[in-house]
Amino acid sequence: MPCENPVSIHCGNCGGKNIKADAYAEWNEENQKWELATVFDDRLCDDCGHQVQAYEYPIIEQTAEQVAEEEHAAAAEAMQDENRAYFQGGV
Repeated sequence: MPCENPVSIHCGNCGGKNIKADAYAEWNEENQKWELATVFDDRLCDDCGHQVQAYEYPIIEQTAEQVAEEEHAAAAEAMQDENRAYFQGGV
């Protein structure tokens, strides 16, 4: 079942998303697998290698129209950069 309000976890030091948390797992005989029992407060960022405070940010799904608008804006900005470089003698 999908989460109603999904979030991504980010490092408070570098902004990376490769965060690890200390935890305990316990064996479930019925399911024959390890299951998460407790997650502790300590967080480690694999990107910067520091023990950090981690932050949650909401994941907002974009519509196809929003993606197209962003792509159009990026293409227009790239064209402006090319024109600017051309007229400044950079090309």
